[in-house]
Amino acid sequence: MSSGTGDKLEGMGDELKGRVQRGAGDVTGDEELQARGDANQAKGKGKQMVGDVKDTFDKAGDKLGDAVDSARDKMHRSDNPR
Repeated sequence: MSSGTGDKLEGMGDELKGRVQRGAGDVTGDEELQARGDANQAKGKGKQMVGDVKDTFDKAGDKLGDAVDSARDKMHRSDNPR
């Protein structure tokens, strides 16, 4: 599991909670519940974005590590010609 997966799942949960709250507030006319729902949806979207950023950095780190390993292998082969 990637490091961003937990944030994404938590964000989806917050967003869903917010949608339910917003819908309940719409049905009942409760403006405070509507506002809490909107806030939870925004918080959920933010957490999902954090998860996406973490995944992007993980992938970049993996690519950098692969490039370093490849360069090390090439240097090792040139130091030990067959």
